[in-house]
Amino acid sequence: ERCLENASQYHDYTLTFVKQERIKGKLKDAQKIAVSHRAAPFSVGMAWLENAPKGDHVLYVDGERDNQMLVRPTKEFHRFLAGKQVLRDPESKEVMEGTLKPITVFGFKNSLEKLLEVYRLAESRGELETGYDGIATFGDREVLVLTRHLPERDEYDGEKTVIYIDTEYLVPVMIAAYDWSDESRLVAQYVFTDIKFNMDLTDADFTPSAFKMSEP
Repeated sequence: ERCLENASQYHDYTLTFVKQERIKGKLKDAQKIAVSHRAAPFSVGMAWLENAPKGDHVLYVDGERDNQMLVRPTKEFHRFLAGKQVLRDPESKEVMEGTLKPITVFGFKNSLEKLLEVYRLAESRGELETGYDGIATFGDREVLVLTRHLPERDEYDGEKTVIYIDTEYLVPVMIAAYDWSDESRLVAQYVFTDIKFNMDLTDADFTPSAFKMSEP
């Protein structure tokens, strides 16, 4: 709750995002992504640096393009077939086949709210088991290491969740969830590095041209 309250001071940021997810039982390769994010209007721009899926540049701005993402197809041939970019519903079946979470829930505030939602639900059911594993070093950052264990339910992401909270920024810089069937079986891992807060990003930073695209 303290982290969530603190996060309100970050009106925008850039970072490097590395995500690895198990989708339909298969652990996908880790994707490395350069991200720009603005709180209001909610805006996210992503440029893949490694292991891009069907699109290697994505832009979403709340209220624009009928709340659809602008996506640049990954391969030159696909761009030729589909045009330089396409519009996609962030929660469409096609998009969600390649990710566990839509772009509309990206960001530290949303991540903290989701974590708290599960904490509170599990606590209300008497199912919450938490741990504190002290202070560690993650890259060049000092972090608090928190763990959470939950029973198998559809509302929960995994049996064990490990959360690294940056001691200065008070945001989660790593979240990893593990399956009930095997504690070492990774469900998803999200890592945030190279974080730069309050960059005074403008509308120009969230235009198609800023992400090597144009309007469809």
